[in-house]
Amino acid sequence: MTFLPKCQKNAILPLDHHPFQALIYHSLAESAPDYADALHQQGYGGDYSTKRFRLFVFSRCYLPDQQVRERARVRDGHLVFPPGPVEWQVGSPVPDFIQAFIAGLAMKQIVTIRDSYAAQDLEVAEIAVIEPPDFTERVFFHTISPITVPIPDPNPDGSPGKHYVRAGDERFGPLVRINLIEKFRALAGADPVDSRLHFEFDQDYISKRGGVDRISKLVQFKDTRIKAFQAPFVVTGSPELIQLGWECGFGNANSQGFGMVE
Repeated sequence: MTFLPKCQKNAILPLDHHPFQALIYHSLAESAPDYADALHQQGYGGDYSTKRFRLFVFSRCYLPDQQVRERARVRDGHLVFPPGPVEWQVGSPVPDFIQAFIAGLAMKQIVTIRDSYAAQDLEVAEIAVIEPPDFTERVFFHTISPITVPIPDPNPDGSPGKHYVRAGDERFGPLVRINLIEKFRALAGADPVDSRLHFEFDQDYISKRGGVDRISKLVQFKDTRIKAFQAPFVVTGSPELIQLGWECGFGNANSQGFGMVE
């Protein structure tokens, strides 16, 4: 779904993803408090799935008019938009989530994005549900929030740690596939009938940008910086898994605002 909040003056929005996640949970709690609490505390999964997932994803905010997108600028760790509508997308394969989120937003004329720097009020201007396209076995996607793929990597003192796999690493695509299969198991309680999936970033795009380092992003989430990559990519394989990636994100940390595509 697409949410178009509107601001009458310059909108100053945080680059930190956490305030946007907080808005989602707050909106869910407005209309379905028990569901919001269960989603936050438990997520989706069960005996058949080795992991639990929140099964939602959200994009970064951007200007809906491509011709004026360059007017958004970064200042003091925040993204500053000119007056007018700002576009933000939220996705999930779970109808209960979409219905509760829309109902929560519809109950308010104004929503607030808040961090330690400032609170930004935005008018709820428009909410639109995007119907899924007919997915085939090969789809070209653009990222509207960067993709992250971490693997366990203990710290020198033996405590748990993470290593963020680079976009050029041959493990990146297979790990995206494994993650999608685990999400499918958490949602459906079964294995996908077709588990084929091949993920590959657009190498021409990366080359024109100047290499993998030029598509890497360090994204703040609370007190953590998460390494992620933002570039177009192609997936081939199971249309069912491809659609699931479109609905709830590719890669990890989707409910923290990573891996949303269009």
